[in-house]
Amino acid sequence: MSLYNSTTVSIPRLQIKTIVLPYGLLIRLGICLMALSFSLYNSIEVQNKMTKLQIEIPQIVKEIQTIKEENQRLKLEIIRFESPEELINHALRPEFKHLRQPLAKDVLTIQVP
Repeated sequence: MSLYNSTTVSIPRLQIKTIVLPYGLLIRLGICLMALSFSLYNSIEVQNKMTKLQIEIPQIVKEIQTIKEENQRLKLEIIRFESPEELINHALRPEFKHLRQPLAKDVLTIQVP
């Protein structure tokens, strides 16, 4: 006994053989096609996400480089600002004339055990 039934339709000078598949086989084929299309959709979705990330990587690298350059500039500015010559120049300016060096008795020291 075969898995499917076949019928033959006769038309003058043309003979067509049709195959009638069982209902269960059609359902299984439909489920297989749905599973295949779902897995293909998921793989394409993953590839799209990877491509999007690959496109964003150069932009992020540029931003990181810009931030590193800005940090380097700020470090140099801090070093320049904290240099003794610059501090003396600030001390001589009129807006800082009221500041004075603290005396030893004014400085509190805390000893941590």
